[in-house]
Amino acid sequence: MLAITRRNEIKDILLTQKSITVTELSQQFEVTEETIRRDLKLLEENGFLTRTYGGAYIEEGSVTQLEEELKQTSNLSGYQRIAKKCTQFIKNGDCIFLDSSNISISLCEQIQSMHLTVLTNSLKVINYLCAFQNIRLVSLGGNYSPAYQCFCGRGALTGLSNYHLDTAFLSCASLDIVHGLTDTSETTAQLRSAVLDHSKNTFLIADSTKFDRTSFHTIGSLDKVDAVITDIRLPERWKQASKDRQFQLFECCEPI
Repeated sequence: MLAITRRNEIKDILLTQKSITVTELSQQFEVTEETIRRDLKLLEENGFLTRTYGGAYIEEGSVTQLEEELKQTSNLSGYQRIAKKCTQFIKNGDCIFLDSSNISISLCEQIQSMHLTVLTNSLKVINYLCAFQNIRLVSLGGNYSPAYQCFCGRGALTGLSNYHLDTAFLSCASLDIVHGLTDTSETTAQLRSAVLDHSKNTFLIADSTKFDRTSFHTIGSLDKVDAVITDIRLPERWKQASKDRQFQLFECCEPI
């Protein structure tokens, strides 16, 4: 069996079982445990799994490529309302950051005629904006994660350290008043957390699926963002949280 075939089968096993041991995989594929450890290390670098002593697991909420594509079209109207609101905080000449969220693609559609510098770790953003000469496009390095279609890890963090941004537009897997911004992927959480420290202004762009949930990895507390932009009308406790944590709250509920 080719190594790439074995790794794809390991992915299928983890998507079903959520966790597996090195010994079990070694016996199933009839290869050494050292070979399996190399497979798991590579899959971890790609953002698919998390290694533990003697095995690996994927966190609850980890997504496949197909699930990402379905999510991208499931709330397109909400993404567009959020993206349109974001443009009110962008002016020609700005240096902005776009992450690998689905809302970032809707935002690309809104800014494609502006003169901007866009820093990103998202392959989807790169592919969309590379055709526009008025956009100075800067890509972060790092390891490519097929699951999230983005670059992350130490290389991306090192690349980010060279830049300072006017405005960053960030998303997250989950958002909670107490626990703040959290993510299902450790590497994307680390990068998003670092962006918070490299931007003059930070807008959290979050659709209705993000609220009142908590994922495994911390990005940062709500008081580290300047504003939250969403596509729904939020309960009163979120309005009170915006006052307590001193961030603006924009509810883009009306159709465009």
